[in-house]
Amino acid sequence: VDEKLSKENIVTIAQRIAYDTTVWHEILTWYSPSVVPIFSEKHSSFAPEDNFSNLLGTYIARDTLLSQRPFNSAAHEFTIKYLTEYATQSREKTFEAFDWVENDLFPESSWWSRRVKMPNWWAVTKRHLDAYPTVTPWQVGGREYLGCEVQKAPTLVVPEYITTPSGRQLKIAELYKLEIAPNKKVPVTTLTGREDSVITHHDFPYAIEQVKASMIEEFLQNGFSDPTVID
Repeated sequence: VDEKLSKENIVTIAQRIAYDTTVWHEILTWYSPSVVPIFSEKHSSFAPEDNFSNLLGTYIARDTLLSQRPFNSAAHEFTIKYLTEYATQSREKTFEAFDWVENDLFPESSWWSRRVKMPNWWAVTKRHLDAYPTVTPWQVGGREYLGCEVQKAPTLVVPEYITTPSGRQLKIAELYKLEIAPNKKVPVTTLTGREDSVITHHDFPYAIEQVKASMIEEFLQNGFSDPTVID
């Protein structure tokens, strides 16, 4: 960029890069590469809370950095601020919600199962794949029975533009290059729609659609309902 960017510009670009790397992690884990070779991480790919909590983490980090205060104490305060704003529930209510969405009576609508020993692909039976351009978390049905106020779910926007000190609006994704050459377990051609060995951040929205199609097919073939839809 042929002008000096503001600190807010730089931190917002970093925020977007950080979030993109978390999206890549979710894409990657569907194809089972793992830190420990015998334990697949496929069960964690696009788990219900992943995209929202990852993006929220980048907002907390951005606000912390821009505050110019000691990082740890500022991060703690901004975490409390966001969680308070989103009406965080107690530990007890949280576990009640976990039990509610496991749902022994209607397993086809469950979000997860405690009966499946980890690691297992079918432990998490619902997957949240909406990663761009905004992320809205799923809400637990029947919240009124859990003592939770029925409220509109918060929506976070994935940073897409910066406005420079001179007033120019620039698309963040054009200001950096994230290139990944994964191992052979990852079908790069499928994820990019082209013959290539490299995937970039520009490919991620298309790649997510391919993961979604593969995920739905695999779940249905194994007797589960569509994992990307909740009742």
